[in-house]
Amino acid sequence: MGISLYTGLPLLVAIVSPGLGLYVLARNPYLREGRALFLTMALYGVLGLSYFALANAPDGGAALLSGSLAMAVTILAFGSMWYLTSFLPYSRGRSWPAEHPLPFWIAPIIMAITCGIMVDAVTLTDIGYGLSMTSSVLMG
Repeated sequence: MGISLYTGLPLLVAIVSPGLGLYVLARNPYLREGRALFLTMALYGVLGLSYFALANAPDGGAALLSGSLAMAVTILAFGSMWYLTSFLPYSRGRSWPAEHPLPFWIAPIIMAITCGIMVDAVTLTDIGYGLSMTSSVLMG
């Protein structure tokens, strides 16, 4: 199948995103917002790798595993973006997720595990495998 634009862009995201997060983290490693951005960019790097692995999977079983990983990491990445937005300045101090990160992360982790397990089908297209638009994928 080779690397096409469809499979090359997730690979580019997988390379650039952690580098951007590492750059911000190296500038100020003690800032909580910088660590949250690094986590977000690292998750987008894993997400790019999982979509690259999904598109270039050798068979349906490997594609299903890559699709489950992609779905779970997508939920975690959006949860991480949600957590990152909690650091925006508010008029009355910090928001609840910024003050209590551990209870906040329970919901995205449970949703990621659930949606990752629920992926039940992948489709083979002319450019590689992809997630089928079943109800389990649309729920995630």
